[in-house]
This record gives sequence, C-alpha cells and structure tokens, in this order.
Amino acid sequence: MSGDAAMIEKSYAQAMVDALAFTLRGDPSSTVIGRGLTGHGSEADAERPLHEEFGDRIIDPPTSESLVVAVGTGAAAAGLKAFVHLGTASFAFEAVNQIVNEAANVHYMSGGQLTAPVVFQMYHGIRGGGGPQHSHSPQAMYANCAGLHVLLPSS
Repeated sequence: MSGDAAMIEKSYAQAMVDALAFTLRGDPSSTVIGRGLTGHGSEADAERPLHEEFGDRIIDPPTSESLVVAVGTGAAAAGLKAFVHLGTASFAFEAVNQIVNEAANVHYMSGGQLTAPVVFQMYHGIRGGGGPQHSHSPQAMYANCAGLHVLLPSS
C-alpha cells in the first residue's frame, strides 16, 4: 500500500451490503435468498437499501435451511447467480447434504454441462448470547469437500 492510499473503514455488514448492491446492479441474473442478512443487532437496518432498490430480487424464505439451499442451488443450476444467506453457520448442518452432495457436485455429475454459481453465506464462531448450538465454525469441513470454495473475509 502506498503512503497516499487510505484504508476505508466500514463494518462487515456494510461491506456485504455494498458488495451485494454492486453485484445486483451489475448482473440482472443475481438474486439474494435469505432473511436478516446483516444480523439482528446494531447493523440490522444496514440491509434496508438493498430491499428498497432490489426488493423484487431478494427472497425472504421460510425457515428451512435445506429448502433454502436446494432453491439456491437449483436457481444457480438454472442460470441465476444466487447468494444464499443461512444465518448462523450451525444452521447449515441442516442442509449439509444439499451443500456437499448437490451444490458441490452438480458440475461434475452433469459431465460439465451445468454449473451452480451459488454463494452460501453464514456467520460462524462464538458470539455473545449465541450458545453452543449457534457457535459452530464448519469451514474446515466444507474446505475438504471437492467442488466447494471457502472464503473467510477478515479485513
């Protein structure tokens, strides 16, 4: 980094909202599936601009992780670019079969005819008030599944 460049500081929630807005503006095949994208704390309202500008491309699904992952994977295989918010990473265990046996394998199992450009976003790790059932960090497990790529933003 040169001496003239300044680091932009923003919350993780705001950075995610900015990235989603950029993606949704630039690609009409992009869609968001999930509720409470920026959590339930002080950043909960950060996602409001997304709903105002792209409300028709943001789906607020029922609470069923396996359904949400299946819909996101199917939408991606059908040509959309899906961003699926699962909330707490612990909840992804409810959809592990769809993540590792469907989304991760669709390209290979179709002989390269299909792709599933889907992002599964989840918060992970110990957090205040979450308790053990909300504090898993399954990244290593997913990193060992062929067909999945794990990204962990940090700064």
